[in-house]
Amino acid sequence: GMLIKSYLVQTVADGLNRRKSLMIITSAPKEIIDYITKNLNRSATLWDAHGAFTDANKTVIFTAMTPYQAAKLKDFAKTVDEHAFVTINQTSEIYGKGFLPFKGK
Repeated sequence: GMLIKSYLVQTVADGLNRRKSLMIITSAPKEIIDYITKNLNRSATLWDAHGAFTDANKTVIFTAMTPYQAAKLKDFAKTVDEHAFVTINQTSEIYGKGFLPFKGK
């Protein structure tokens, strides 16, 4: 009864808030960041990384967006860095500017 209703309500809410979070490890961060900010009107967080296998300096880009935007970004990243490593995760709760508001203080 009540447990099933709660589950269904949560499932519907999660579906409406469905977003993707992406982590891109790349040697072409400028082009990818420009695409994220100018074409997708999103933002990202960057940090420096070092490849364990390649011993090369890389940049990690973390961002979140709609599934449609994530697909476009994945395709774009491959065009500027054929060796980019991209992970895409489904999430239903992202809090902050452009996403869900924090409740309370």
